[in-house]
Amino acid sequence: LSTLPMSPQIAKSLVMACILGCLDPILTLTSLLSQRTIFVSTLDRQAQADSAKMKLSCGYPSDHKTLLNAFNEWDSLQNGKDKEFAWRNFLSHSQLLKAKETRKQFRQLLSNASLVGNNKLVNNRHSTDWSVVKACLLAGLYPNVVRLDTTKKRTNMYDSSLGSVKVHPSSVLSKQINYVQFEQRWGMYSEKVRTVGGIFLYDFSQISPLAILLFSPQMKKIDSIHDILGFDHGDVDETESNSNNETLRLIKEIIRAKGGEIGLAKLSRLLNQAHPRFRSEMQCGIQQFLELHNFKVDKRSGARMVYSQEAGAYSNKEQSFPYFLSTCNWIYFGCKDLETIKLIQESKLILDRILESKVDLSNQRGMEIPEKAQQQFVDVLCLMLQKDSKYDDAKEAETTEFA
Repeated sequence: LSTLPMSPQIAKSLVMACILGCLDPILTLTSLLSQRTIFVSTLDRQAQADSAKMKLSCGYPSDHKTLLNAFNEWDSLQNGKDKEFAWRNFLSHSQLLKAKETRKQFRQLLSNASLVGNNKLVNNRHSTDWSVVKACLLAGLYPNVVRLDTTKKRTNMYDSSLGSVKVHPSSVLSKQINYVQFEQRWGMYSEKVRTVGGIFLYDFSQISPLAILLFSPQMKKIDSIHDILGFDHGDVDETESNSNNETLRLIKEIIRAKGGEIGLAKLSRLLNQAHPRFRSEMQCGIQQFLELHNFKVDKRSGARMVYSQEAGAYSNKEQSFPYFLSTCNWIYFGCKDLETIKLIQESKLILDRILESKVDLSNQRGMEIPEKAQQQFVDVLCLMLQKDSKYDDAKEAETTEFA
């Protein structure tokens, strides 16, 4: 990547786009993100500017998709209509021209480095799949990832090192963040800025956990539980319903992670935020549900505490939990199927090998994968990403309007 005269983040996204076959949209997005914004804001016409941006989003809760739509529509016009389109939609015509020139330069650099050929169909066979485009973008933007914690009334965003953050007021999500039905608990962003009012994120899009696992620098197993909870293969009464089984496994994981006990209010909040479906399927109050399933609820120092009859077995916080995948100490995903874990890990290894072969043409380690096999693997991988991002890959006419 160091041989390409551009930032490592942009270079990695572009190389990954060459591999996954979505070159054109990534060329556009990286050129737009490498310069000043194309959106023009005026105090006296702010409402009209916001409305124009919302229309360009086409119903997608994504600033990156809005950027891509704006450029593509502008670029499709000629004979002065492009300039009129820019003026009507509060876009900077000069910045769009600059992005177009930068886009040509990026394309030429990739060609000079023998990273991309002239077959446009191969280079863009997955360009219409928004989930794949976002995954390529994430490859360069990582670790610019936040967690989304959604309650009935609002959506909170958390950064691993900065805590609570917000989307910038210029985002298409700024006024609708609490009303969007997010399909994923994760989001990526291009930049962040600290102001008196807090820490704000520029250019935000939700992202699937599969993309994070595949395109982050590392993926490993972890041996402790922190913020985001999943399931292990703990012993649960098989006579219970499947829904109750999952709920009980989750509660046991929480108590185990907390060393054997947890406050009732905090447990209820974690269930609501992490897995609201389980809480809604209890069909009774949480304290009654716990007492029916061999948990104890005692009042201590004015607070109700929950612990299991098996709490003694949970006192060792260093106990290993082999059923979790992690990219860092605050992002991890529960998975009961070891075959799935193995498949994801092996897929990442193959993807890393393909990336190495692209950026190191002198690779003599005998690890080269035939071109046809690479394309077949990539096509299957892109299908997995598409299935994991149902909302984002719906047709624009079918997406839920949030404007």
